[in-house]
Amino acid sequence: MSGTYYIKVRGGVNLKGIDVSSFQTNLDFVQAKASGYVVAFIKATEGLNYTNPAFKDQYNKAKANGFKVGFYHFLKDTNPVDEAKHFLSAISGLQSDCKYVIDAETNFNGVSLHVRQFADYLISQGKEPMLYSGLYFYNNSLDNTVKDLPLWVAAYGQTRPAVNSVGWQYSESGNIGGVTVDLDEFENGIFLPINISYKVHVQNIGWQAPVSNGAIAGTVGKSLRMEAIVIDSKVLLTYKAHVQNIGWQAPVSNGAIAGTVGKSLRMEAITIQSNDPAYSIRYKAHVQNIGWSDWVYDGAVAGTVGKSLRLEAVQIELIKK
Repeated sequence: MSGTYYIKVRGGVNLKGIDVSSFQTNLDFVQAKASGYVVAFIKATEGLNYTNPAFKDQYNKAKANGFKVGFYHFLKDTNPVDEAKHFLSAISGLQSDCKYVIDAETNFNGVSLHVRQFADYLISQGKEPMLYSGLYFYNNSLDNTVKDLPLWVAAYGQTRPAVNSVGWQYSESGNIGGVTVDLDEFENGIFLPINISYKVHVQNIGWQAPVSNGAIAGTVGKSLRMEAIVIDSKVLLTYKAHVQNIGWQAPVSNGAIAGTVGKSLRMEAITIQSNDPAYSIRYKAHVQNIGWSDWVYDGAVAGTVGKSLRLEAVQIELIKK
C-alpha cells in the first residue's frame, strides 16, 4: 500500500498525492511537490509493536512542502483496541488532514470484528476512520458490519469497480523520481472536517500558524513561554488562562484571546469547557520542568497554579460523545 493519489474535489479538479511507507524513505518531497503532488498518506504503524521508523521524518517533509497528510495502520490478528491505541499513540501531536485509515488486507478468523472494534475505538476518541482493502478481500472476507465505513478500494484494471467508495487504487506501477508508487483516484470523502483549530502566541516568535485536531501548538525543548491562545471550533467553547502576575482571567469564547500579548507574561495554566452536550473536549499541556501533562477533560486545569512555571505547548481535541 504505497502510492500516488488523484483526489477529486469540487468542480472536478484533481489533486494528486503520494503514499509512503518505510519502502519510500528516499522519496524527494520537494520533487514530488514540484511535480504537482499535494496529498501524502503515510504508514504509521502495524499490529501492536511496529512503527514505521521513517514516518515522522516523512510527515515533517510532507508538511514542510505543503502537503495535506493522512495516516494509516496495517491491521494484524492481535487485540484491535490495543492496535488502535498503538496507532493513535504513534501519531499523537501530528496534524492529520485526512481520515484515519485501517488497512485490512490479511484474512484471519474474526477479521471483520477486528476492523469494527478498531474503528469504534477511533470514533470514541474523536477520530474518523476510513477502510482500505482490495476489492476481492472486501467482497469476500469482510462482512456488512464494517461496510458503513468510507472505503478506499484497490482494484487494478481499466474500470472503477461497482462498489461505493471514496477512493480507487487502480495501479501499483507508478513512479516518482525512481520510487515505485501506486496510482489512485480519491473523492472529497477522504478529508476530515476541521472540528477545532487553535493558535498560540509564543515568546520571541509571536503568533504561530493555526493547527487543528490534536496537533501541537507552541514549542517543545526551546524554553519559550506561551503568552496567549485563541481557540475556534464548530462547537461552542469557553476557556480561560492563568497568567503570571494576574491569575485567572475571565473566561472567553470561540475566537477570543486568552492570555496577554505584548506584556511578556507567561501563561501558567488553562481550562477549556465544551458547551455542547454532544462533545467533550480534552487537552494537555507541556509545562516548564515537568513536560507533558496527562490529558484532562472539560473544565479541568492543565498546567500549574502557584508554581511560577510557564506553559510551553498544548494539544487540544474534540471528542464526540
